[in-house]
Amino acid sequence: MMIDNNCGKEKVWVPNPEKGWINGDLIKEIPGEGWLVRDENGKEIKIEKDELRMQNPVIQEGIDDMTSLSHLHEAAVIHNLIKRYEINSIYTYTGSILIAINPYTKLPIYSKEMIESFCDQPVSKLAPHVYSIAESAYREMLNFQKNQSILVSGESGAGKTETTKFLLQYFAAMGEKGNGVNTSLISEEDIVEGNNIETQVIKSTPILEAFGNSKTLRNDNSSRFGKFIEIHFDKIKGTIVGAKLETYLLEKSRIVKPPENERGYHIFYQLIKGFNNSCCLKNSSNNNKDEDSSSSSNNNIDDLKSLLKCKASDFNYLISSGCDSIDGVDDSQVFIKTENALKVMGLSNDELIGIYKILLSILHIGNIEFEKGKEEDSSIIKYGNSSFGESFSDDDAGGYNPLEISCKLLGCSVDSLKSTFCSRKMKAGNESYTINHTVEQASQARDSLSMFLYSRLFDWLVVRINQSIDKIGTEKKDNSFLFIGILDIYGFESFESNSYEQFTINYANEKLQNQFNHQIFKLEQLEYEKEKIDWSYIEFSDNQECIDLIEKKPLGILSILDEESQFPKSTPSTLCTKLYNNHSKSKNFEKPRFSQTHFIIDHYAGKVEYDTNLFLEKNKDFIISEQVSALESSNWKFLTNLFQILSKKMNGGGGTSGGGGAGGNKASSSAAGKSTFKFTSVSSQFKESLNSLMTTINSTNPHYIRCIKPNTEKRANLFDNVMVLHQLRCSGVIEQLRISRSGYPSRLVYDNFIKRYKLIVAKDFKNDDDSNESKEWNSILKETDLNSSNGGTNNQIELKRKGAELMINKLSIDISSVQFGLTKLFFKSGIIANLELLRSQTMINSATFIQKIWRGYTDRKAYTSTKHSSIYFQSLIRSYLQQLEYNSMVEENSAIHLQSLIRTNELEKQFNQLLSTTIHFQSLLRRLEDSKEFNTLMDRIKKIVKIQSLWRSNLAKKQLKLLKAEAKSLTNVVAEKNKLASKLGDIQSKLDMESQLAQKIKNENEQLSSQFSNIQIEKEKLQKDFGNINLEKEELLLKYSALESEYHQYKQQNELIISKLKQHINDLEEKQHQHSYKNNEVVGNTSFEGSTTTNNGVTSPPKSSPASPIRNSINSNSDTTISGSSDDSIDNTDSLILSPKQHKGEDRKRNHEISSISPPRSRETIGHDDDDNNVDVIPRRQFNELEKEYKELKQMDETHKQYIESLKLQITQLEEKVKKSSSHPRSLLPGIPSNINDSPKVVYTKSSITNDNSSSHHQQQQQQHNISPSNSITSTTSPINMMDSNIKSLSYKDFTNSQEIDAQQQLHQYHLNNGTNPATSTTNGSGNPLSQSSPTGSDKHIQQSTISDLVSALNFNNCQLESGKYLVDLIIKNHDSIVSKYVPSEMGGIPEPAFILSRCFLKNIYDVDATVIGTPNSTNSGGGSGTGVLDPIETNVNILIYFCDKVEEVIYRDPKSNCSALCYWFSNFYTLFNIMETYNQDTKDQLSLNDQDKALIEKLKITLQTMIVKAHKNVVKNITDYIQPILHKSLNDTTSEIDFMDPITNYLNQIQISLSLENCYINNNLCKLLFEQLFSFINAMIFNEILLRKDLCCLRSSIPIKMNISELEHWVKLHHGKEWSSSVCDKLRLLKEVVYILMIDKTQLQNDELRDEICPTLSIAQLKQLLTMYSPDVDSFEDPIPLEILTSLMDSPKYNPDENILLDLSKIFTLKFINSNQTLSSSTSSENDLMATINLNALESVQYACDDLVSNIVKKNIEIVSLNNQKSIKK
Repeated sequence: MMIDNNCGKEKVWVPNPEKGWINGDLIKEIPGEGWLVRDENGKEIKIEKDELRMQNPVIQEGIDDMTSLSHLHEAAVIHNLIKRYEINSIYTYTGSILIAINPYTKLPIYSKEMIESFCDQPVSKLAPHVYSIAESAYREMLNFQKNQSILVSGESGAGKTETTKFLLQYFAAMGEKGNGVNTSLISEEDIVEGNNIETQVIKSTPILEAFGNSKTLRNDNSSRFGKFIEIHFDKIKGTIVGAKLETYLLEKSRIVKPPENERGYHIFYQLIKGFNNSCCLKNSSNNNKDEDSSSSSNNNIDDLKSLLKCKASDFNYLISSGCDSIDGVDDSQVFIKTENALKVMGLSNDELIGIYKILLSILHIGNIEFEKGKEEDSSIIKYGNSSFGESFSDDDAGGYNPLEISCKLLGCSVDSLKSTFCSRKMKAGNESYTINHTVEQASQARDSLSMFLYSRLFDWLVVRINQSIDKIGTEKKDNSFLFIGILDIYGFESFESNSYEQFTINYANEKLQNQFNHQIFKLEQLEYEKEKIDWSYIEFSDNQECIDLIEKKPLGILSILDEESQFPKSTPSTLCTKLYNNHSKSKNFEKPRFSQTHFIIDHYAGKVEYDTNLFLEKNKDFIISEQVSALESSNWKFLTNLFQILSKKMNGGGGTSGGGGAGGNKASSSAAGKSTFKFTSVSSQFKESLNSLMTTINSTNPHYIRCIKPNTEKRANLFDNVMVLHQLRCSGVIEQLRISRSGYPSRLVYDNFIKRYKLIVAKDFKNDDDSNESKEWNSILKETDLNSSNGGTNNQIELKRKGAELMINKLSIDISSVQFGLTKLFFKSGIIANLELLRSQTMINSATFIQKIWRGYTDRKAYTSTKHSSIYFQSLIRSYLQQLEYNSMVEENSAIHLQSLIRTNELEKQFNQLLSTTIHFQSLLRRLEDSKEFNTLMDRIKKIVKIQSLWRSNLAKKQLKLLKAEAKSLTNVVAEKNKLASKLGDIQSKLDMESQLAQKIKNENEQLSSQFSNIQIEKEKLQKDFGNINLEKEELLLKYSALESEYHQYKQQNELIISKLKQHINDLEEKQHQHSYKNNEVVGNTSFEGSTTTNNGVTSPPKSSPASPIRNSINSNSDTTISGSSDDSIDNTDSLILSPKQHKGEDRKRNHEISSISPPRSRETIGHDDDDNNVDVIPRRQFNELEKEYKELKQMDETHKQYIESLKLQITQLEEKVKKSSSHPRSLLPGIPSNINDSPKVVYTKSSITNDNSSSHHQQQQQQHNISPSNSITSTTSPINMMDSNIKSLSYKDFTNSQEIDAQQQLHQYHLNNGTNPATSTTNGSGNPLSQSSPTGSDKHIQQSTISDLVSALNFNNCQLESGKYLVDLIIKNHDSIVSKYVPSEMGGIPEPAFILSRCFLKNIYDVDATVIGTPNSTNSGGGSGTGVLDPIETNVNILIYFCDKVEEVIYRDPKSNCSALCYWFSNFYTLFNIMETYNQDTKDQLSLNDQDKALIEKLKITLQTMIVKAHKNVVKNITDYIQPILHKSLNDTTSEIDFMDPITNYLNQIQISLSLENCYINNNLCKLLFEQLFSFINAMIFNEILLRKDLCCLRSSIPIKMNISELEHWVKLHHGKEWSSSVCDKLRLLKEVVYILMIDKTQLQNDELRDEICPTLSIAQLKQLLTMYSPDVDSFEDPIPLEILTSLMDSPKYNPDENILLDLSKIFTLKFINSNQTLSSSTSSENDLMATINLNALESVQYACDDLVSNIVKKNIEIVSLNNQKSIKK
């Protein structure tokens, strides 16, 4: 298959003088003349074959590296840049060069998220950007340990300065990352400010802009000097350790004479307009208040104030150009920024004032005017009638005198400076004489002084900046650091009129271009050598001849210029004559036809004609020694120091070349010799500094950025083709393309080449299946399909190379146009374009063939369908016709049949009529015959009947006669009568019997009805009685409950009174015995049994009468658990701590236990229960007993009252004893708390009860006689019984054992321990008491210390502060083992430290009745000695703050702390914060706090918030430090598919972040917040990577990303089936939309409705960036994204060009405190992030075992008390 380089009708580029290049169509080839082309206007043009410029394939439009273009020429480059500029893609690669087009608008592509995305990424994967060049330089510096340089060039207004700023911004961020700062998680406000090195490097830019930039016609902020910034980095860490700045060729002529419609340097205008806002004025006002302030400094400020009441129009230097402002720029505001930058650099107020005074003196020097003197060729200073200084004339009665003002500002003599303007001294041998200056020469001397002052000020500023940012020093440069140099210098310039500045600029660019050419050629060589291909014949263009023309000695242009500059009578003509004579034969030098003062140099970018009229003047840098001497003799210290610093710098060899005046400094101090004018050539200085710069650059690895100015109007979205093309030529881009084009610019790896173009040769190999070549191709094709990556083993690469060779042979490509490298194919320019055309044509042909096959298939299918339809239709027609014929036949047969039926009917009718007539006639005949026969028969019968009647008559008559005879006989009559009477009697008897039986049945029925009515009445009565009984039962129960509650109320009141009385007694006894004891511990227990009499004669209340059976049964059951007044029974018991559920509602359950106990029921009751659904009816007798018991309780209350009266009497007796007695009886020691009888609950566990009834009865008796409830209560509340004469030492165990638990609570505990129901376990089914079976043996009672005991232990001996801190230390000391400890509660597990601290300290802060009793030996510090009363709020707040500080010190600062531990402590602080907030809400109306207490509580709240923020940051840092590298590694690993799900989920499973937080239910919001933030972080990271990386923004990468996202969502829902799982997964919605877009047809996105449906979250700007970065896979048949889609998106009203397309990672991990006025971090969207509901009652009911803590705290308190007592004894 032979490739024709111009096959088909192709597009070409046609030259156009206005647009540069326009579209054209290739028509035909004209032999011997070239090609005939038709342009877009329809005009036909002939183009030579060598000048023909082919267009590239559509797939290569807008590509980001123009060396990948198939046709590499100017037209293709311009077209590609235009296409990219239209979609705001301002950066484009040309090989290693980055082309940056000024957009003239702000683009959101320089954010910190963009910096983070470019960090540590290969340049090939990222879109072109200035950050990619910075990243490449930074990584190469660290990886290869070699210095780097970045050369930024371009003409004025192209954006060089802004590009340099972005480079510095990136390097500053990299320096921060080297210091361990995660820049992705800090906001813009958190970026480091101040005087660190990164900030100082960045702040040097506005200073240099103010003093070295000015407004020009081309640029409002044009740099008028070149600069080279070295950023010094640490070799290992990559942190910024310093910087150094060098400047080149300051344009000094702009100081005294700015070009028309341009400005001088910005600082002059900023000073005039912004000095009133200067910080110097504010500082001076503050200094005026200080008595020791310097008066001279204030005088300087006053002078400046008066002199700066002026305008720009008051100064000659500022008004001469006719421009003094910039549109859209406020010089006063810029001045503030400049001054702030100077302050950052470390300049003091005096130095700032000195700068302002020099600037102002320069302006006033410019106002000095001259006029002719009396002598010939002389001049004098013009006084009065000055054209300038109108603002100063009114203030001075003598008129405005600029010379005097300048001298006053500079601190030098007016006479010494005045003489230097109007005359100069000359020496001839030993004689000297004075020569007068003309007016013109005097003006030159004046301007020379101004330029000298400004250039030295500029040089001094550079020195001061270097002193500030050069932290290491030049002496360690070669060993201690690496550097990246940034060169910001003019680009090549070629105007209509080119002067000395353009000559020096172009000379510098020639040198840089020479270095650039060598570098590009070197890179090409390295690439070819790496791939082992032949490159020796590649041509290389060298501009060394042009450089030699300019600088080579002795006849170079610079040498001739310096020579002519030293001759007094030299002119531009003489200069040009020498140039013509020496260089007329040079190919790079030309003489213009019509000018004797111009010459032409053929530079690399084109020919430039220079005008020499100002060459000689601008090359001279005259320094008048008298002026220098006058300045050095100034009495102003700042000015003299300035010259001294510069002199030392110059003599030390480290001077800057700024201003080109460095050489003058060396001679200025010793200028008393030969001439007062010291000649210094600007060109020689520049050449020297340029050579030094080139030496530095050549020692580095250079990178290139070419800034392009798109138009002269400074408008956005305007592209001037011709202007851009000119800049590309001048910047060396076209030359670089020529170098690339001369070699093999198109390069493809073998794998990509085979995948993309295999379809072109597939048909050829298929047609020859049996050949060896085809078999080999098939095997290679399978191998390349199996190995999709670009790499592989050497055998695989060799196999792919063979496949590429087979393809090249099949494609018939000229072997001279192809080179086979080790891993790549190298093609000459145009080959790839032709391959793309062939691929496109093959795809079109294939599509056509597929369409043909498809159309054939569809047509055949349609024909077959039509044929079948036709046959079917014909059959239907035939069927229809046959149906018609059949119907006709049916009708005919039917007609015949009908006719036959009709005829049959007619004949039948006739037959029937005849038949009926015949029959009728026959019947008439028969009737007639029968009638005759009947009549005969009737006559015969009549005769027979008559005979018979006569016979019967005779017989009747005979019978009558016989009857009459019988009637006459009486006997027969009587017998008959009797017979009838007897029959009647029988019947009557039967009737009587039946009547009696009926009456009996009736009576029985009536009796049964009556009985039934009685039963109904009785039933109703019984039901009514039963209801009344139930009501009565309920009333009695209510009455009993009321009586019992009233009893408890009386009981509590009495206990309160007794407690107060006991306290009063204790106080009196302590006063009486206050110095009778030296020990602090009391040993021994006091038993409280029955009514006893103490040594003091106090009698306890008498025993109450025996309780009721119910009470006895309760006491008998509880006796087994209560019997614990002795130590032995307590020590031998088992331990079982009550759970929170057991404690909850104990009082309510105990009250229910009494009411649930019922007596034995009678047999009648049981039987009645069986009849009526077993309804239990309690007898009234039981309630009578309850009433009786209540009366007994009332009697007990009366007894208590008597006991109180006895106590009062005892108090009176004790008071009398205190007054009379000189000795003091023993009392309780201060170590026993005052609330000893309100001690914490002691929890007892499993106790056994025997089944023996006698044992139970014995216990009942013992309960009745010894441990009645009243006696028990009374005994425990009496402190008098504790005052035994043998008191020794009171330990904490004795202290807790002296406490007693209520009987009802013990009964409830008994039921809980034995697993029985208190409501049903008392009685069995028969009403007998139920005895629980248990193992036989002695009862055991073991006591464990709970949280209440810990609270009491902390109060023990009033050492709460020290013991509290000791408790915190105990908790923190074992933090590794405490991580997994959670206290069970109704709210789930509560972290142990938070639970303990909230119960022990936080609760005390909000306890309304909380008081801390201070003993005479207590102190404010919580110790056991001293005086005063402790503030409970202050003490508890201090302990909690101590806890926070301790956790931060031990946990947060420990680098070994893992995420699980951090989450645990995060949960602790979160729980404490929520408990505190709940206390605040519950007690806000009850607490009355003073201002000090409120401040303490607020301080604690802020501390907890701060700790939550710190904990959150530590957790986030731990998570992100692990997950971020996983994501980076997964997305950057080219050897395997993207897989970040498994490492992330494995990590989360290992640290168990969810379990560490979810053990406590109140952490649900916290856990949700962390997971949402984590998934948002993953979403943002991957989303930002996709938007900026070409290798991820494709279909091939979207599939594994989608799979990972789906698996991650599945993991969350599977492991965390919470209601917030969906909200967590929803954080990935933006990423899911992006992945979906990558997998669908992108043309759908042009439709607004479809776009809103596909990606509702994605913004238009983000979508445009996504489509811009998208590129089809190598072997994909998908077309590139049409630029029309991108432009349509940019035209959408929703498109915001200023939008930051990347997601801000720093705003993800934030917290919000709703109920706080403190703003500790930026808020999130959810208002419930840190709020949870806390049930304080449930929390306070939890009893938690803490024996070790209690024992340790008690020991600590005893140690504290002992230590304090020892101290007091010593005192």
